[in-house]
Amino acid sequence: MARILLVLALAGVLAEAATNLKDKYYCGFAGSEGLCKFCEGDCDTNADCETGYKCHQRLYGGPVPGCNDDGGHDPTDDYCVEDSCSNHECSTDWKKKAAPPAFDKDKDTTYGTDKNCCDKTCALHTCPAGYNAKASTTVGDTDAKCCEKTCTGEFPDGCKKKHPKWTDIAAKKSKAVPASENTDEKKKKFCCQETCANHNCPTGKVAIDEKKDSTFETGKEDDTCCRDKKDLWDVSGGDMGCSWGAKAGACKACEGDCDVDADCKGETGLKCFQRTWKQKVPGCNEGGDGDVATHDYCYKPTLRLYSDEQIAATAPASASALPYVGALAMVTLVAFVYIRTSRSHSARETELAEGNLLSVEQGVEDETLE
Repeated sequence: MARILLVLALAGVLAEAATNLKDKYYCGFAGSEGLCKFCEGDCDTNADCETGYKCHQRLYGGPVPGCNDDGGHDPTDDYCVEDSCSNHECSTDWKKKAAPPAFDKDKDTTYGTDKNCCDKTCALHTCPAGYNAKASTTVGDTDAKCCEKTCTGEFPDGCKKKHPKWTDIAAKKSKAVPASENTDEKKKKFCCQETCANHNCPTGKVAIDEKKDSTFETGKEDDTCCRDKKDLWDVSGGDMGCSWGAKAGACKACEGDCDVDADCKGETGLKCFQRTWKQKVPGCNEGGDGDVATHDYCYKPTLRLYSDEQIAATAPASASALPYVGALAMVTLVAFVYIRTSRSHSARETELAEGNLLSVEQGVEDETLE
């Protein structure tokens, strides 16, 4: 293991040394080991350097473009440097320019560098919140070049903030919005889901207030957002639906659970129907998910002959008063008919006895004389 580390360390030193200035004892003279390469010198003219390099003339020291000076060289020596991008190797996360510039050998003081020969890639750019990074090999260093706006980027405060009757599609919050969705309406439909708050229920059905923020599958709006007007509905999913919380006092017909009539103000003329177990609520359908045993529901009473106080005095508190109203009304009607018939019959017998009425046998119309 120690040997491996030593080899790696030596390789690092050699790699670093490859870019350090190196003296070759005058590249253009005999015995100088040939023409100078990158960062080698001392050269006098461009002809002393290999193809693709030029002799960098310096005045008593100073940096040599692209080379490391460790300070152990004659400050008057000149060294060969790149004069084009053809010999330059771009650093990590840089990419060779599609059309590298040509250098003026007589004027340029900097030559083959990443800045001159290469472009930054998006790997060097950090996208802000609400954006996703494009492929790291993409050339650029701006949000427009390197990042794709996501649904969160389009609607940083959420869909509902900008479109009150829509809500976020959770699975698309971090999804990049395709370039094809280039209009506000298309972006909204890509990132957001329509809710029941934007749906009008057909005739015979009413909106389920508790589902106004619910989303629905295409073509199933009515099933999700609406219910039959006469279906029992538990507005809270638990007890005290109409007498507690945001829904207090606002229950409509066939909605509950109510405790007193004051809980039923969602529509005019409603009362709270107190029932036993799953007793039928007048005007409402029985059964279904909203029919909760022992819960009381708001209903609209029909016209009655007697007041609630009179009915309460003759009927058990836990039972419906309607059967008692019907029975009492029937008894009253029978008594009235009987009394009326008896009086009429008695008066007729008296008049016949006094000779005030003619008999039918005499062929004269039966009539009552005043």
